[in-house]
Amino acid sequence: QKRIQQVAKGFKRAQTLLDSVMNSKQQTSNKNGQERSIIIQPTVIIVGDMNAEFKLGSCMHSMLQQQCQANEEDTITACAEALRLSSSPTAKQLEEWNELQTEASQLLDDYCVSLNRVETGATRCAYSHDDDATLSSLMESWKLDHILYTNNRLSPLARWSTLESDDESSSMGLPNANFPSDHLPIASVFELQPNNAQLDQSLKKKTLQQLVELSTAQKKALENVDAVMEAKNQETLKKLPDPIPPVVCRKKRKQKKKAQNAPPPQELIDLIREKRTWIKKLKQEQQCEREKLVRDFSQLQRLVVREQFGISWKAWIEKGP
Repeated sequence: QKRIQQVAKGFKRAQTLLDSVMNSKQQTSNKNGQERSIIIQPTVIIVGDMNAEFKLGSCMHSMLQQQCQANEEDTITACAEALRLSSSPTAKQLEEWNELQTEASQLLDDYCVSLNRVETGATRCAYSHDDDATLSSLMESWKLDHILYTNNRLSPLARWSTLESDDESSSMGLPNANFPSDHLPIASVFELQPNNAQLDQSLKKKTLQQLVELSTAQKKALENVDAVMEAKNQETLKKLPDPIPPVVCRKKRKQKKKAQNAPPPQELIDLIREKRTWIKKLKQEQQCEREKLVRDFSQLQRLVVREQFGISWKAWIEKGP
């Protein structure tokens, strides 16, 4: 979970930086009377010791654009290995693992990008964690260091080899007399593709129109609820008996405070509850409308939501106008 949160934090920072740059460019375009139609997806490389392997069925693997889906056996095996269990995980452990997998798989939805991993080899070699390991199989290797990248503009061309090319370190472990670190370094060469993420101008205008029209209609619907309920409130107040004028007399402070904090009439309480129920139901319906609209959008169209409202498309669906 910690690694997933770290990756999410990295993308959030990249998106913040990108938004800042694009806002500056947008201001320049506006001054020059130009209209920008290119939608930029964040191009990110994340490198480091993640202390975890991207095995099929693992939560880390769920972050990647998967070529094949993990089956139930893969998930159970990955869960047991991650928790270092000697037997199969319990139903509760597996449920929590599946929830974390879902969280990881949806991590990059907000940024409308896909994440891949450079196929680097094992970088860490040490004594096995298995209590049943024999003397002949004490050493074990792990792929703990990774290079992750967004595939919208990046294509890996070459990478450094690791323990697969170092038989001595694979048998002796790390560090050793020839290499002073407990991890081998990793590196990759990328080809940067041109930015082809350009949304057709007519489609962009149509997308903006759909978003603005729906947001405007939903705001108006909420305002109508307020207006209707306010009219009902005023009508109810007219029907209520006039409040009894205060009588000048000596009373205890507690009695005065109790009189001041008396609940409103039941008619007004019913109106408040009616308004809350109405607004709650309306907001649920509006959220479904927003989800239905964005569901059929392409990745580039979903980025228009961020450009228009300053929030991700998922946040817009959840929070609304």
